[in-house]
Amino acid sequence: MPAGFPRGGLIAPGDVLVSNFNNVTNTQGTGTTIVKLALNGAIAPSVPPMTMPGNAATFFQGANTYMGLTTALGVLQGGFVIIGNVPNVGGSAQQGALQFLDRNGTVARVLTDPTLLDGPWDLTVKDDGNYAQILSRMC
Repeated sequence: MPAGFPRGGLIAPGDVLVSNFNNVTNTQGTGTTIVKLALNGAIAPSVPPMTMPGNAATFFQGANTYMGLTTALGVLQGGFVIIGNVPNVGGSAQQGALQFLDRNGTVARVLTDPTLLDGPWDLTVKDDGNYAQILSRMC
């Protein structure tokens, strides 16, 4: 998270978010989870989940409606996380969405307008604090 990111949520300045692209069978365009790595020690996930020491924790678990998380992952200074998805249906990429999450991993807003979004496979954020520009791109 960037310096100045508001405290009081599941994520804090210094944390790292990692988006999965695939499901457990490694099918592209089917991932639904974002994991938080808190940099307060060695980065190691719990294996099996929640049974061994580690600092990886689920920040967001999406629904099948917006599965297929991509590298479109950004964080705004104001306390929001932007994630993109491009679902895979029968091996074919579908129209995606941008989801805006609050710092507790709750969906605050979803943009799905295909005239504004092409994918999105990736994104770039220019965050000036009071406003942000988001460029989404499908490769």
